[in-house]
Amino acid sequence: MLRPGIDIAIVPFYDGVQNIVYALAELLGLESWQIQIAPGTFAQLETCVCGNMEAELKQRISLGSWVLVTYHHHPGAVRLSRRLGIPLVCDSWEWRENWGKRCLHPHINLVQNSGPSLEELSEFCVPRGFMADTTDELLEASRRLRAGGVKKMLLKPVDGDGGVGIEYFSAIDDGLLRRHGFAHGTMILEENVVTSARSAIVAPSIHICGGHVGVPARQALAGDTFLGLRYPSGLSDDMCQSVVRMARAFVQRAQPTGLGGLDFIQGTDGHMYLIDLNVGRMTEAMPLIFCAEQHGQELSTSGVWMSRKFTPESDNLPGLLQQLTEDGLLLPAANGAIHSGVMPIVYRKDYGGMFVAYGTTSAEARELLDNAVAVAQALTD
Repeated sequence: MLRPGIDIAIVPFYDGVQNIVYALAELLGLESWQIQIAPGTFAQLETCVCGNMEAELKQRISLGSWVLVTYHHHPGAVRLSRRLGIPLVCDSWEWRENWGKRCLHPHINLVQNSGPSLEELSEFCVPRGFMADTTDELLEASRRLRAGGVKKMLLKPVDGDGGVGIEYFSAIDDGLLRRHGFAHGTMILEENVVTSARSAIVAPSIHICGGHVGVPARQALAGDTFLGLRYPSGLSDDMCQSVVRMARAFVQRAQPTGLGGLDFIQGTDGHMYLIDLNVGRMTEAMPLIFCAEQHGQELSTSGVWMSRKFTPESDNLPGLLQQLTEDGLLLPAANGAIHSGVMPIVYRKDYGGMFVAYGTTSAEARELLDNAVAVAQALTD
């Protein structure tokens, strides 16, 4: 995500991170001052950025306009931004608690309801549903949804990612609800939006950064599992404008100061439903769009950017980059030229992996991702 000669990464010190960071820095052509290794963990960031590192950062900050972007909110990051004299691009824990998925649905126990809601915004269509913390609350939510005419439902965790913990079932089958163990914490029971055939599902995603609204990308799904994104989205102008309009309505109402995103799905009734809010963190859409924007001037405007998530079998990023280079798959090439190829965005055995690919056609981009994932999963420690 770093731009050569422009941005700086402050990286907490722990095993494995340095090798990954330096390998990516070489790939991206970053200068040595753009990588600052701070001893300690993210929670110790404020005290670890001191001495010569702090002096160098302040000197560079004085020459331009800077912001501090963090993946997670932490009091130390707030204090560090004040010491450096630059704004912090991050939402508070309180804001995230109010404006996470909890604002999409009321709690079935209305006594627990607090904080804002999107129901008051006419721009949004949200599937009918309720939050619940106990089996009795789930059964009551099911009863109310059935009374409202809902035929099929889905159960998903409030704090979930990538389709984990989602279950579909008939509205008349409460047996699953009675057996549910709440392994993923607070759950949402909601109407299952009727969509087109799986191969034709329209599921736009759009990122936000503070008050800035990005451009729509299109999600690739395998059942309930998120695989990646495509940009340009291939959606109609009207559909893109609708998604942007809803994202701007959310920004105006919620006033975020950090990174996030909104996921939508189109029902067979023609409505675009807001089905997920990812707030307080970077979303999968951001690396894809940033890569496209950074290299867009060097590439064919008719090309396609795609991303794909996968599970690495190794933490050997230098070995991965070497093999991708030998196979002619790496973007950019060793001589700095930009052409069709892939770039690893995330690569951690204990965290997950993600490639971004550029191809002149959708088919080429998909083939590049297939080949890159095969290379990554063939590597072992």
